Amino acid sequence: MWAVPLYNMAMNLWYRKSVLEEAGIEAPKTWEEWRAAAEKLSVDGVSGMGLPANKQLYTDQTVYSVMVNGGATEIYNEDGTLRFDNPETVGAYEFYADLNKFSPADSTSWTWGEAEACFSSKACAMVMQFSVIATYDTQAEGDAADLGVAAIPSKDGGDHNTISYANAVMLLSKDEAKMEASKKFVSFLLEPDNYGRFLNMEPGLFMPVTADGAEAETFWADPMVEKYREQIETVIDNAQNGRLFGFTSGRTFPSIAAISAQNIIAETLQSIVVSGQSAAEAVTAGQARMQEVAQ
Repeated sequence: MWAVPLYNMAMNLWYRKSVLEEAGIEAPKTWEEWRAAAEKLSVDGVSGMGLPANKQLYTDQTVYSVMVNGGATEIYNEDGTLRFDNPETVGAYEFYADLNKFSPADSTSWTWGEAEACFSSKACAMVMQFSVIATYDTQAEGDAADLGVAAIPSKDGGDHNTISYANAVMLLSKDEAKMEASKKFVSFLLEPDNYGRFLNMEPGLFMPVTADGAEAETFWADPMVEKYREQIETVIDNAQNGRLFGFTSGRTFPSIAAISAQNIIAETLQSIVVSGQSAAEAVTAGQARMQEVAQ
C-alpha cells in the first residue's frame, strides 16, 4: 500500500489588477489590508471578496488557508490530542466571518465553480481559489496582463502560507506483478517530457511536485501555460509554503480522515455565519465534534 504525489494544488488570492488600481489599492498583504480592500471594492453590486461558507471541502480549504496565516496551523498536539480549540483558531474564524460579510449572500452554498463564475463575471473583485486561469481565459476577458495573483495575506504581513494538496496516485495491492507495473508506469509518467503533458490536463491548475517537472519544456510549451506564465510561476512560488491540516507536524494521525470527510472545519464556520454563534463557541463545539468522529 503506497501513494506517490503526482500534482500539487495550492490556494491563492486572485484579482484583476485594473480593478485594484482603479480603487487606488494594492494587493493586500495583511488581514487589515485585506478587509479594507474587500470593503472598498464592495460597490455598485460587486462583492469585494468571494468566500465560500458551505459545509463542503472548498470551505475547509479556504478556512484553513486563513488559519495557517494566523498562527493556527496545527490542529493536533504532538501526542495526537486535538488543539483545534485555541486563541489563534478563534481569531482566524473571527476574521474569516468578518471578511465573509463582503461575499455574495449565496456563498453559504458555494463550491469551487461558483467562486470561479463570480470572479469571471466580475461579480466578485477577489476570490481565494487554486486557479481561475481556465475560466478567466475562456469565459471572461482573458487578458493575461490584467490577471493578478498573490499569496494569501497573513495576519501581520509576515510569512504567507497556504493550504496545499499533493494529490497522489495510490496502489492498494500486494500483487507483485501489479506493483512492478505500477512503478514502471509512475516512473514513466514523472519523466519531465511526459510529466509536462500530464500536468496540462487543465492548464494552469495542476502544478508540478518535482523540480525538473517545473522546468519541463512540455509543461511551459502549452499555449495557455505560456500565456499565463507569470501567474503560474507565482502559484508555484506560493506553494513552497504549503500546508495541509493533519499533516504538518511530521506525524500522521488517522483520525484526520474522519474529520476531513465530515467537513468539520467548514461546519464550524457555518455555525458562525449561519447560526450566529460566536467564534469561540463554534470552535469549542468544533473540537468536540472532531473528538466525537475521531473515536
